[in-house]
Amino acid sequence: MCTLLIALNTTQELEEEVAFLHDRYGFDQMEYVPKERLSEVIDSDAYHGAVVDRASKHLHPLNFLLGMVEAATKAGVVIYENSRVTLLCRRSLCKPFCRQTAGGEN
Repeated sequence: MCTLLIALNTTQELEEEVAFLHDRYGFDQMEYVPKERLSEVIDSDAYHGAVVDRASKHLHPLNFLLGMVEAATKAGVVIYENSRVTLLCRRSLCKPFCRQTAGGEN
């Protein structure tokens, strides 16, 4: 994750926060990147600095969903859009779930 600094007055504050986390807790996964080194992080000179947190993870929800849809359809799953499930119940081991939609039971 990268925090970009738009306002010049926040650069010292974030630089101090990174130093504090390192000195106090030994957290060395955050790095303050000054304006003159920003090209190492992003392709823009519009910012005054950045903080890179290498311990942070990010999941892009839409890309995750698109990947799940692709994997499911490759496995033979048929996806019905705009089919609200109004009831989900367990049947048996052979046919474990029944579901009811506005159009009936499947």
